[in-house]
Amino acid sequence: MVDPMTLLMALGCGILIGIISLSGLLTLSADINRVRSIAKFLVALAAGTMVGGAAFHLLPEAVEELGGFTLTITLSFLSGIIVSYLLEAVLEWHHCNQIGGCEEPSHRHTIGAMNFYGDSVHNFIDGLVIAASFLAGPLIGFSVVLAVALHEIPQEFGDFGVLIQAGYSRRRALIYNFISALMAIVGICTVFLLSNWIVGLAEFIPLLLPFAAGNFIYVSLTDLMPELHKERRTKHTLVQFLVMLLGITLMASLLFLPL
Repeated sequence: MVDPMTLLMALGCGILIGIISLSGLLTLSADINRVRSIAKFLVALAAGTMVGGAAFHLLPEAVEELGGFTLTITLSFLSGIIVSYLLEAVLEWHHCNQIGGCEEPSHRHTIGAMNFYGDSVHNFIDGLVIAASFLAGPLIGFSVVLAVALHEIPQEFGDFGVLIQAGYSRRRALIYNFISALMAIVGICTVFLLSNWIVGLAEFIPLLLPFAAGNFIYVSLTDLMPELHKERRTKHTLVQFLVMLLGITLMASLLFLPL
């Protein structure tokens, strides 16, 4: 049986992810250029935390849980990268990844719908990863949630902007963002329910850790870091680099917490 406290912690973090989806509210009254400027530094921080989370928490924990570095870990890690690529290719997530990324009127409605469904699938996978991480231990769980949360904030800015440009009202865009974010809770509940109902499934839960690491590496290298390369000003590039290092350092520092 799953420890009830572990389930409560995971669900609480899933609710937090849902609340973060409302960060699009910040774009209602704020200057759009200022929002974009802030989002760039959040992207740098998210890139650092995702790389650090994979390197310092997910992969080492998978090695410990599975009794050493094995071919299974490698295959699970590669699966995380491949599945992430396929999801992006099929759902065209990165096509509208940033505010103002969809400007062709004839495709706006389709792009808005694809963004919603793609984000829902993305958040469901986040839920699976969060649940598996908490089953591995509180430290792994909170480190994953931190990386996911920091990635969600700039992504929600972008998703909100995409839905607005697709013709949705601001209220409807926020509701859709919130609904898609709730899929993280569905993913969390799925893992916990199946781990209780299906005998032996708990033994396969650790395989989600290298899978999550592959997802984190893919997202940081293909979605986040390319956005940082668009910055042409040396000063801003240096600051973004330092912010990314801050994210990596933050994840490393979590290793010293008594969790």
